[in-house]
Amino acid sequence: MKLKLPSPDSVPGKSGWAAVAVVIFDDISSVLLIKRASVPGDPWSGDVAFPGGRFKDGDSDLIATAIRECGEETGIRLTREMYVGVLNVNSPTNAPQIKVLPVAFSASSSLLRELKVDRTEVEEAFLLGIDLSGARQTVIERPCYRGPALEYKGYIIWGMTYRILMELLERLR
Repeated sequence: MKLKLPSPDSVPGKSGWAAVAVVIFDDISSVLLIKRASVPGDPWSGDVAFPGGRFKDGDSDLIATAIRECGEETGIRLTREMYVGVLNVNSPTNAPQIKVLPVAFSASSSLLRELKVDRTEVEEAFLLGIDLSGARQTVIERPCYRGPALEYKGYIIWGMTYRILMELLERLR
């Protein structure tokens, strides 16, 4: 995989942060996305996202957070050996005080046999081809956001997830 990303030493590892797992399958053919479960009071309820969540005291760093969260939400067990780097820190448009580190992993599609979503957090998981075939650019309006998005098989990819995906595609070029 050809991503020029910071070394693991540059990854923050402290409370107040969250991490998402950007799982890139089979020599850069597709990425794993989830549709979050609908939960009352959750500002990201029902949104498309990368698997992830907040740093916890038991996590050694944000790489560990991304690994743990991906396993909890999708059943896919990532390892540090699959780690390829980090993308730019992002913040959700409706919660700019939260810092989210996208942590990239390279994985074999054979891991998809482990896929078993935690229905309390995730409605479903799916793969998006890196070539974005079947996706179309659009603009969406939400109470907290107006901007670019991708529509893919009825899913809307917007906000932080969209920004992370676009950065990943730019770095792969």
